[in-house]
Amino acid sequence: MTVRVTLVYNPTAGDEQHAGEDLVEQLAEAGYDARLLSNRKKIPRRLEDPGELVVVAGGDGSVKSVALALAGRGVPMAILPRFGDQPLNAAAVEAARAGLVVPGPERIGDTVAALLTNPAYAGVAAAIAVEVRASDWTSKARTSTVPNRGCGRTSHQM
Repeated sequence: MTVRVTLVYNPTAGDEQHAGEDLVEQLAEAGYDARLLSNRKKIPRRLEDPGELVVVAGGDGSVKSVALALAGRGVPMAILPRFGDQPLNAAAVEAARAGLVVPGPERIGDTVAALLTNPAYAGVAAAIAVEVRASDWTSKARTSTVPNRGCGRTSHQM
């Protein structure tokens, strides 16, 4: 069975260190059926069928848009931070145990595998849906007040 992964890539958020097409290619080389969404417009509609996991390479707007679109669906996220506040946003998702930080583009396949082999991430992603919808998620990301829910290892332990 092929695992479907959606990459949400915002080409205007970051230093252009990682091209969306290159990231999709790395996912394909790791054995995943990856598709690319190259901006965050209309994310809810475009993520109606996200596959088993979503990788986000963008800023806080992209992460928030994806989190809201996935709320209640049990689909975990992998976040590839590139610059600015992106590492804080990624750390907040990981601290909430709704996903993992991708330590670098060369580790994208490993991170996806870690998320997919631990069903707790999907469960937590579903459980925090109400919190994400009811809160100012970006301020939580910036202050790291997202509750920590134990699911096992973090990206730093991969």
